[in-house]
Amino acid sequence: MTSKPNCRKCKKPKSECECGRPTVMTEDVLLKLEDAFRFCYTDEEACLYADIGTTSLYEYQKKYPEFTERKMALRLNPNLHAKKELVEGIKGSIDQARWWAKNKMREEFGEKAIVELKGQIETNDKTSVGISDAVKAFNEHMRIVLIGKKPE
Repeated sequence: MTSKPNCRKCKKPKSECECGRPTVMTEDVLLKLEDAFRFCYTDEEACLYADIGTTSLYEYQKKYPEFTERKMALRLNPNLHAKKELVEGIKGSIDQARWWAKNKMREEFGEKAIVELKGQIETNDKTSVGISDAVKAFNEHMRIVLIGKKPE
């Protein structure tokens, strides 16, 4: 029967031993990482800023999945500030209000494009057909396919 190896220093089983190498994920490092993610740094940039390796970050995230959720939430921070500034900028500014209405209330205030097609379509047999005639022919064909009869 084999016994589990014990730590040479404290003689506890290795799974209970705290004599090993100290973690690099100190409170100071975690604060630096949070600060970096608040400014949308990539994982690599955040690790460089916090002076740790990416492997340390990824291992920490595996061990503490809630940190990954926190990281994603922090990366939304600039979006919140931008939205707040935009909404506050509307007060007293007709241009800002117009921009908001046009971009955020498109159904009512958005620009509508009217597309008009003109010209000719060349078919495989080298005949030329007007676009409006081609659209009519296509619509008629689709009615036949979908309904099963020609319009009267």
